[in-house]
Amino acid sequence: MAVQKLFKLTREDRATALDKLIEGASPKPEFYLLLFLSTVITTLGVILNNAPIVIGGMLVAPIISPILSIAMGIVMADFKVLFQSAKVLFFSVILVWVIAFLISFLALNIEENAELISRAQPSIGYFVVAVAAGIAAAFAFAKPSLSESIPGIAVTVALLPPLVVVAIALKMFNLDILAGSLGLFFLNLVGIIFAATMVFSLMGVYRQREIAEKKLEKEMEIKQAEKGEIL
Repeated sequence: MAVQKLFKLTREDRATALDKLIEGASPKPEFYLLLFLSTVITTLGVILNNAPIVIGGMLVAPIISPILSIAMGIVMADFKVLFQSAKVLFFSVILVWVIAFLISFLALNIEENAELISRAQPSIGYFVVAVAAGIAAAFAFAKPSLSESIPGIAVTVALLPPLVVVAIALKMFNLDILAGSLGLFFLNLVGIIFAATMVFSLMGVYRQREIAEKKLEKEMEIKQAEKGEIL
Protein backbone atom coordinates (compact mmCIF):
# COMPACT_ATOMS: atom_id res chain seq x y z
CA MET A 1 0.00 0.00 0.00
CA ALA A 2 2.78 2.42 0.89
CA VAL A 3 4.54 1.72 -2.41
CA GLN A 4 1.32 2.24 -4.40
CA LYS A 5 0.72 5.52 -2.62
CA LEU A 6 4.27 6.61 -3.37
CA PHE A 7 3.73 6.24 -7.13
CA LYS A 8 0.13 7.45 -7.17
CA LEU A 9 -0.55 10.73 -8.98
CA THR A 10 -3.53 12.96 -8.31
CA ARG A 11 -5.39 14.65 -11.15
CA GLU A 12 -3.54 17.87 -10.35
CA ASP A 13 -0.19 16.04 -10.38
CA ARG A 14 -0.95 14.59 -13.83
CA ALA A 15 -1.91 18.02 -15.17
CA THR A 16 1.29 19.54 -13.77
CA ALA A 17 3.42 16.71 -15.18
CA LEU A 18 1.90 17.17 -18.63
CA ASP A 19 2.51 20.91 -18.51
CA LYS A 20 6.15 20.26 -17.64
CA LEU A 21 6.32 17.64 -20.40
CA ILE A 22 5.20 20.20 -22.98
CA GLU A 23 7.63 22.74 -21.56
CA GLY A 24 10.49 20.26 -21.91
CA ALA A 25 9.48 19.28 -25.44
CA SER A 26 8.77 22.83 -26.60
CA PRO A 27 10.65 25.23 -24.32
CA LYS A 28 10.16 28.97 -24.15
CA PRO A 29 12.94 31.51 -24.87
CA GLU A 30 13.69 31.67 -21.15
CA PHE A 31 14.96 28.08 -21.34
CA TYR A 32 17.66 29.05 -23.83
CA LEU A 33 18.55 32.17 -21.87
CA LEU A 34 19.15 30.08 -18.75
CA LEU A 35 21.08 27.53 -20.81
CA PHE A 36 23.28 30.29 -22.22
CA LEU A 37 23.96 31.82 -18.80
CA SER A 38 24.60 28.46 -17.13
CA THR A 39 27.03 27.49 -19.90
CA VAL A 40 28.96 30.75 -19.53
CA ILE A 41 29.18 30.33 -15.76
CA THR A 42 30.14 26.65 -15.91
CA THR A 43 32.73 27.14 -18.65
CA LEU A 44 34.46 29.92 -16.74
CA GLY A 45 34.31 27.86 -13.56
CA VAL A 46 36.06 24.93 -15.28
CA ILE A 47 38.69 27.14 -16.90
CA LEU A 48 39.37 28.91 -13.59
CA ASN A 49 39.38 25.56 -11.74
CA ASN A 50 36.76 26.98 -9.36
CA ALA A 51 34.31 24.34 -8.10
CA PRO A 52 31.83 26.80 -6.48
CA ILE A 53 31.45 28.63 -9.80
CA VAL A 54 30.85 25.32 -11.59
CA ILE A 55 28.19 24.41 -9.02
CA GLY A 56 26.57 27.80 -9.54
CA GLY A 57 26.35 27.11 -13.25
CA MET A 58 24.76 23.71 -12.64
CA LEU A 59 22.12 25.29 -10.40
CA VAL A 60 21.01 27.52 -13.27
CA ALA A 61 21.14 24.83 -15.99
CA PRO A 62 17.69 23.70 -17.25
CA ILE A 63 18.96 20.87 -19.46
CA ILE A 64 17.40 18.10 -17.36
CA SER A 65 13.90 19.17 -18.47
CA PRO A 66 13.98 17.83 -22.07
CA ILE A 67 15.68 14.65 -20.83
CA LEU A 68 12.75 13.91 -18.52
CA SER A 69 10.38 14.69 -21.39
CA ILE A 70 12.21 12.08 -23.46
CA ALA A 71 11.59 9.54 -20.68
CA MET A 72 7.89 10.40 -20.60
CA GLY A 73 7.74 10.13 -24.39
CA ILE A 74 9.22 6.63 -24.16
CA VAL A 75 6.74 5.54 -21.49
CA MET A 76 3.76 6.89 -23.46
CA ALA A 77 5.15 5.44 -26.72
CA ASP A 78 4.47 8.90 -28.12
CA PHE A 79 6.88 9.49 -30.98
CA LYS A 80 5.82 13.12 -31.40
CA VAL A 81 6.78 13.95 -27.82
CA LEU A 82 9.89 11.78 -28.06
CA PHE A 83 11.10 13.35 -31.30
CA GLN A 84 10.38 16.90 -30.19
CA SER A 85 12.10 16.39 -26.82
CA ALA A 86 15.12 14.75 -28.46
CA LYS A 87 15.34 17.65 -30.90
CA VAL A 88 15.34 20.17 -28.04
CA LEU A 89 18.08 18.20 -26.24
CA PHE A 90 20.15 17.95 -29.43
CA PHE A 91 20.04 21.69 -30.11
CA SER A 92 20.71 22.39 -26.42
CA VAL A 93 23.87 20.25 -26.54
CA ILE A 94 25.03 21.99 -29.74
CA LEU A 95 24.38 25.40 -28.17
CA VAL A 96 26.40 24.46 -25.07
CA TRP A 97 29.31 23.25 -27.21
CA VAL A 98 29.34 26.39 -29.36
CA ILE A 99 29.23 28.77 -26.39
CA ALA A 100 31.82 26.82 -24.39
CA PHE A 101 34.15 26.56 -27.39
CA LEU A 102 33.94 30.30 -28.10
CA ILE A 103 34.70 31.15 -24.47
CA SER A 104 37.60 28.69 -24.32
CA PHE A 105 38.90 30.04 -27.65
CA LEU A 106 38.99 33.55 -26.19
CA ALA A 107 40.82 32.26 -23.11
CA LEU A 108 44.33 32.12 -24.55
CA ASN A 109 45.99 29.84 -22.01
CA ILE A 110 44.02 26.91 -20.63
CA GLU A 111 45.83 24.36 -18.52
CA GLU A 112 44.70 20.95 -17.34
CA ASN A 113 43.22 21.25 -13.88
CA ALA A 114 41.19 19.25 -11.39
CA GLU A 115 37.83 20.40 -12.76
CA LEU A 116 38.77 19.37 -16.29
CA ILE A 117 40.17 15.99 -15.35
CA SER A 118 37.37 15.08 -12.92
CA ARG A 119 34.76 15.58 -15.67
CA ALA A 120 36.53 13.16 -17.98
CA GLN A 121 36.53 9.98 -15.89
CA PRO A 122 33.35 7.96 -16.55
CA SER A 123 32.76 4.99 -14.24
CA ILE A 124 29.99 2.71 -12.99
CA GLY A 125 29.80 4.87 -9.88
CA TYR A 126 28.72 7.86 -11.94
CA PHE A 127 26.06 5.70 -13.62
CA VAL A 128 24.64 4.67 -10.24
CA VAL A 129 24.54 8.33 -9.20
CA ALA A 130 22.76 9.20 -12.45
CA VAL A 131 20.15 6.47 -11.87
CA ALA A 132 19.49 7.69 -8.32
CA ALA A 133 19.30 11.30 -9.53
CA GLY A 134 16.98 10.22 -12.37
CA ILE A 135 14.58 8.63 -9.87
CA ALA A 136 14.61 11.78 -7.75
CA ALA A 137 14.18 14.01 -10.80
CA ALA A 138 11.22 11.98 -12.06
CA PHE A 139 9.45 12.32 -8.72
CA ALA A 140 10.20 16.03 -8.59
CA PHE A 141 8.98 16.39 -12.18
CA ALA A 142 5.66 14.65 -11.50
CA LYS A 143 4.93 15.89 -7.99
CA PRO A 144 4.70 19.69 -7.52
CA SER A 145 5.55 19.44 -3.81
CA LEU A 146 9.02 18.16 -4.73
CA SER A 147 9.77 20.57 -7.60
CA GLU A 148 12.06 22.70 -5.44
CA SER A 149 14.49 19.76 -5.36
CA ILE A 150 15.29 20.03 -9.09
CA PRO A 151 18.29 22.40 -8.69
CA GLY A 152 19.90 20.08 -6.16
CA ILE A 153 19.32 17.11 -8.45
CA ALA A 154 20.92 19.02 -11.33
CA VAL A 155 24.05 19.50 -9.21
CA THR A 156 24.13 15.84 -8.18
CA VAL A 157 24.00 14.44 -11.71
CA ALA A 158 26.28 17.12 -13.22
CA LEU A 159 25.06 17.08 -16.81
CA LEU A 160 26.44 20.41 -17.95
CA PRO A 161 30.14 20.26 -16.88
CA PRO A 162 31.02 17.23 -19.05
CA LEU A 163 29.45 18.94 -22.07
CA VAL A 164 31.44 22.09 -21.39
CA VAL A 165 34.63 20.07 -20.97
CA VAL A 166 34.08 18.45 -24.39
CA ALA A 167 34.27 21.88 -26.02
CA ILE A 168 37.27 22.97 -23.92
CA ALA A 169 39.11 19.73 -24.72
CA LEU A 170 38.42 20.29 -28.41
CA LYS A 171 40.05 23.71 -28.18
CA MET A 172 43.00 22.16 -26.34
CA PHE A 173 43.22 19.27 -28.86
CA ASN A 174 43.15 16.87 -25.93
CA LEU A 175 41.38 13.78 -27.26
CA ASP A 176 41.63 11.82 -24.00
CA ILE A 177 39.73 14.45 -22.02
CA LEU A 178 37.28 14.95 -24.90
CA ALA A 179 36.45 11.24 -25.10
CA GLY A 180 36.21 10.88 -21.32
CA SER A 181 33.90 13.87 -20.84
CA LEU A 182 31.69 12.80 -23.74
CA GLY A 183 31.48 9.33 -22.24
CA LEU A 184 30.55 10.74 -18.84
CA PHE A 185 27.76 12.86 -20.33
CA PHE A 186 26.23 9.88 -22.17
CA LEU A 187 26.58 7.73 -19.06
CA ASN A 188 24.64 10.32 -17.07
CA LEU A 189 22.11 10.73 -19.86
CA VAL A 190 21.38 6.99 -20.13
CA GLY A 191 21.17 6.66 -16.34
CA ILE A 192 18.63 9.46 -15.98
CA ILE A 193 16.44 8.29 -18.88
CA PHE A 194 16.54 4.68 -17.63
CA ALA A 195 15.54 5.63 -14.08
CA ALA A 196 12.93 8.22 -15.07
CA THR A 197 11.32 5.78 -17.53
CA MET A 198 10.87 3.22 -14.73
CA VAL A 199 9.37 5.80 -12.36
CA PHE A 200 6.98 7.25 -14.96
CA SER A 201 5.89 3.70 -15.90
CA LEU A 202 5.03 2.91 -12.28
CA MET A 203 3.13 6.20 -12.07
CA GLY A 204 0.99 5.22 -15.04
CA VAL A 205 1.67 8.35 -17.11
CA TYR A 206 1.23 6.29 -20.30
CA ARG A 207 -2.52 6.80 -19.87
CA GLN A 208 -2.04 10.49 -20.67
CA ARG A 209 -0.78 9.95 -24.24
CA GLU A 210 -3.75 11.46 -26.09
CA ILE A 211 -3.89 14.48 -23.80
CA ALA A 212 -0.14 15.02 -24.16
CA GLU A 213 -0.35 14.87 -27.96
CA LYS A 214 -3.16 17.42 -28.06
CA LYS A 215 -1.34 19.78 -25.68
CA LEU A 216 1.89 19.54 -27.65
CA GLU A 217 0.13 20.15 -30.96
CA LYS A 218 -1.65 23.17 -29.49
CA GLU A 219 1.62 24.55 -28.11
CA MET A 220 3.36 24.12 -31.45
CA GLU A 221 0.47 25.84 -33.25
CA ILE A 222 0.72 28.79 -30.85
CA LYS A 223 4.47 29.06 -31.45
CA GLN A 224 4.01 28.91 -35.21
CA ALA A 225 1.41 31.66 -34.99
CA GLU A 226 3.76 33.80 -32.86
CA LYS A 227 6.54 33.35 -35.41
CA GLY A 228 4.16 34.39 -38.18
CA GLU A 229 3.23 37.55 -36.30
CA ILE A 230 6.91 38.44 -35.78
CA LEU A 231 7.68 37.94 -39.46
